[in-house]
Amino acid sequence: MNVDQTRRSGRTNAGWYAASAFVLGLATFAFLAFVGLFPDLVRWPSLTLLIMVPIVVVSWLGRIRHDHPAGLDERGLRTERLLTTVYVLLLASAVALDLWLIPRGSAWSVVVALLPALPCWYAAWWVLRR
Repeated sequence: MNVDQTRRSGRTNAGWYAASAFVLGLATFAFLAFVGLFPDLVRWPSLTLLIMVPIVVVSWLGRIRHDHPAGLDERGLRTERLLTTVYVLLLASAVALDLWLIPRGSAWSVVVALLPALPCWYAAWWVLRR
């Protein structure tokens, strides 16, 4: 493999990485917004199907990540760890806000659903701009 092929492969993998980060943010936002806006629709047995959606999306994105490694340097890995930590903290905060503070079915659920999606979208932008 020559240098040009390596660069092209790196750009392609960066595109896959950015696309998967964007999709994770979009799926997180859509899932949390739906659950927050329509809490009455989230009941058994539909709850089991609804919970399967994020599991399938994350599994699919994990497979993409495995097949197309981003090849991040040390700075990229540190940034990824930081953004992953921020994502998990914001996701936990969004769930807590939806459960205990925001009125059921409120439009504020959409605003709260945006919080954990932001680090994903930033990661996509960050990788593409490099």
